[in-house]
Amino acid sequence: MTETQARPSLQRKHTRSTETKRTEALDEGLRITIGEDVYEVRVGDLNALHERALRRQYGSPFADLMEEFETKPGLDSVAAVVWLARFMAGETDLTYEQVAVDVDLEFAEAMALDSADPAEGDSPEA
Repeated sequence: MTETQARPSLQRKHTRSTETKRTEALDEGLRITIGEDVYEVRVGDLNALHERALRRQYGSPFADLMEEFETKPGLDSVAAVVWLARFMAGETDLTYEQVAVDVDLEFAEAMALDSADPAEGDSPEA
């Protein structure tokens, strides 16, 4: 046996399952709906400039933001997703702070509407 025959190939086999896993990983992301607006960011849509801008504005990379949503989402992380989606859509002059104020106001309005219109069965007469 020659030396090259004894060593296993360093090339990875490219199979359908490998391609499926890769596609699934690129499709991972975050989607937020506020009112009628849908904000979505997928891993496959990100590039290095988006990632750098997110770190500058929010302080964390997208992978950390996704992890935050799984463990302990807050208004700040909601604002980060909204900001990133809008930034990727071309609003490059938009700051995280501008979006954070809007998100806070929209959530406050939604909560005020929810508390002003109690669900049936929650009334004291029931």
